Amino acid sequence: MVKVNFYNENGNVSAKVRNSLKEQVVNKIGGMFTDNGLEPFATPNGTIGMVIAETPNGEPIYAEISITITANDITAKKVRKASEKKAEKTETVVPTIF
Repeated sequence: MVKVNFYNENGNVSAKVRNSLKEQVVNKIGGMFTDNGLEPFATPNGTIGMVIAETPNGEPIYAEISITITANDITAKKVRKASEKKAEKTETVVPTIF
């Protein structure tokens, strides 16, 4: 594993380092999708976008992938507030696209 000086001299996350790491990850992931026949593109939001299907009317359906660079533990499940909307109860059949 590569060692990265993630914090600046004040102990805060270095934005320059975080942004550089994010750019490297976006480029690597984009290449992985290209190697598998998809055409990823950079969005104005700084995310990875790609057309994955289309509606019966020919409108594109997009996948958008956002990358977050953090030193926080992401292995534990986040606890959601009870007031958040419950998942839909109706079952919808979705075709396999890959």
